[in-house]
Amino acid sequence: MAKKCRFIRLERKQREELNAFIGVLVAKQSLSSLRRVQAVMLSDAGKMPSEIARTLGACEASVYRWLLGYRKFGPAGLAGRVQPGKLTPEQIDKLLGISGRRPVQDGKAGKKPWSFRKISRWAKSNWNVSISAVRLRQIILKRILMDK
Repeated sequence: MAKKCRFIRLERKQREELNAFIGVLVAKQSLSSLRRVQAVMLSDAGKMPSEIARTLGACEASVYRWLLGYRKFGPAGLAGRVQPGKLTPEQIDKLLGISGRRPVQDGKAGKKPWSFRKISRWAKSNWNVSISAVRLRQIILKRILMDK
């Protein structure tokens, strides 16, 4: 079971980041993401997740998920779920660069190159993008063939 996140206390800088993020969401007309930002703001104001859920017309489990997403990824965690395998061209380029190298640990290059599974986990932890190792392999091989 996931850890429950009761309250979020925002610092001034975090509030400024959220306000800037709201501007981006309004420009994109992303109403569902605006609700997630509202949930964080209400949590900062001392509201319980059950109260936030009632106020926003969402289920309590969703509110907990939103708060945990914010706590783990910051404003990017409020942007909604990324569909599996949805990588931007810039992200694919970055993964292409990683795939040919060896991971660096403690300043030394590892013995084995990155596996597709490791790259998949890296993308999840850094970009919150869920992509299977098999799909990642397909994307990278397709890009390599297109570049030839």
